Amino acid sequence: DASRAGDPVDPASVTLTGRDGHVYAVDASAISTASGHLRVIVSGLAPGKHAFVLAARDATGRIAEAANATAWVEPRPFDLRDAVIYHVMVDRYRGDDGALATPTTPSARAGGTLRGLTRALEAGGDGPILPLGVNMIWLSPLYANPKDDFPGNDGRSYSSYHGYWPIAARETDSRIAPEADVDAFLAAAHARGVRVLFDVVPNHVHQEHPYWADKRAAHWFNEATPTCVCGQGACDWATHGLSCWFAPYMPDFDWTNGDMARQGTDDVAWWVDRFDGDGVRIDAVPMMPRAATRRIVSALRTRFAHPGNPMMLLGENFTGPGGYNLLKYQLGPFGLDSQFHFPLMWALRGAVASESAAGMADVQSAVVAGEAAWRDSGAVMATMIGNHDVTRFSSESAGDASGDGWSPAPQSTDPRVYAKQRLALGVIFTLPGAPVVYYGDEVALAGRNDPDSRRVMPADDALTDGQRETRAFVAKLGKARSCIAALRRGAFRALFADAESMAFAREGDGLETAVVVASRDPSVGISAVFPGVPPGAYVEALTGAQATLTSELTKLDPAPFSVRIYVPRTSVCAPPTP
Repeated sequence: DASRAGDPVDPASVTLTGRDGHVYAVDASAISTASGHLRVIVSGLAPGKHAFVLAARDATGRIAEAANATAWVEPRPFDLRDAVIYHVMVDRYRGDDGALATPTTPSARAGGTLRGLTRALEAGGDGPILPLGVNMIWLSPLYANPKDDFPGNDGRSYSSYHGYWPIAARETDSRIAPEADVDAFLAAAHARGVRVLFDVVPNHVHQEHPYWADKRAAHWFNEATPTCVCGQGACDWATHGLSCWFAPYMPDFDWTNGDMARQGTDDVAWWVDRFDGDGVRIDAVPMMPRAATRRIVSALRTRFAHPGNPMMLLGENFTGPGGYNLLKYQLGPFGLDSQFHFPLMWALRGAVASESAAGMADVQSAVVAGEAAWRDSGAVMATMIGNHDVTRFSSESAGDASGDGWSPAPQSTDPRVYAKQRLALGVIFTLPGAPVVYYGDEVALAGRNDPDSRRVMPADDALTDGQRETRAFVAKLGKARSCIAALRRGAFRALFADAESMAFAREGDGLETAVVVASRDPSVGISAVFPGVPPGAYVEALTGAQATLTSELTKLDPAPFSVRIYVPRTSVCAPPTP
């Protein structure tokens, strides 16, 4: 029972205070420091996340505090493999009074607020999130952003509704998220067992940011004459990616400057510390030296992470179909926990939305290649069918995603489009990783390129039958994934793939095997060998349909554009058979 200096700790001095100022009773007889750590037992906590300041004094009077002591009260210990992430662009989701009107121009602010999102989360009705199985919400950046519009590369004017033009390092945008509203949202989310990711922007600032005026002379920024704007003229991405500016009014940080790197790291940590966040999504990872990301990751893990409070440190590394090594470069024990699996996204778009000739075999190849590339990295990759920087999956399926993003794509009425959406979402919910649902994808929202891919979330009463059916299907996926441990934590093993179908097992020691069959449009059923699959009676987890699987030859007749999740008939996750 000694402090690090060797002096005894006074048990009576131990105090535990919540972030809200509540002082908890501490049973001095339960205090243990035998392991070299101070262990305090607290009972009677409500479900959700609790953050404390733990303080103690040794016999000489020295006082120590642990300001980031956290505890989660939840049904089972959380693992990043359990995550289902919902990505919200706050300005486009809900306003204080609910659903939003479409802005006059596509790049203007729509009036969405964090208060509106909080009310939707609390109500669970208009724009439901939690029924989808979501246990993590990724918020678009909440930084203060400029009030005026600025020109895009197309010459049109754009507002800063998206949040990626910071004008302050540690200040929220009062139009979207006053600090009190951020506190209220985190409290509402944590009380429901939902973790929150802040979108942080350490690569650049807007020219109105005080750092540009105050630190330019100290060489905090990459500068060239003329300004090197990414992808324009001689300023190509491949050569100048680490130093180019996204726009002439967006100065790019130089992370090789030690003072800048220290400040930038502390600025990121402020968001997690001030609001009790649970992780970050780091913008524009490949636009900075790898040391920048690793510095941020190390600081956040050291300050906030512990076995009972795993942080999600997720990086945006936009890659093409074959970018496995680019993703691998940022992973590992000193790197990011997760990155977006862009190669899988492109494969799904080709196989399902565009119905490519190689089809589902390409999807399985993307999974296998990714598993090989980041094996032993410990990464839990984020899987998705789209995000705010690409066209909407449903418009790709409908064949009308091309064209000007200022001309809205129509919301399809074709049942085939919604069936494709359900298939693609079913794949990401059943593969290894943390599925990410970009707001609106659960209702197959249409959209061409930015800004159409960021249109407002429709009101519940404006949804079509196809949209409601798709959302209900995602809720079934979320429920199945939450129940079936193998879908979250089991290893992936490919069983079969051709143009129309792919089958794989999720399995592991102590886990019931789950077999997933994802089919595009098979004109005939599947007759395939499923080696190593325990033979016997199975039940499909989404419909209750019965099937017999064997390791020698299994015959199935899947529906077009469907995902089937087979679990043993004896499984507690097996629904009643029809």
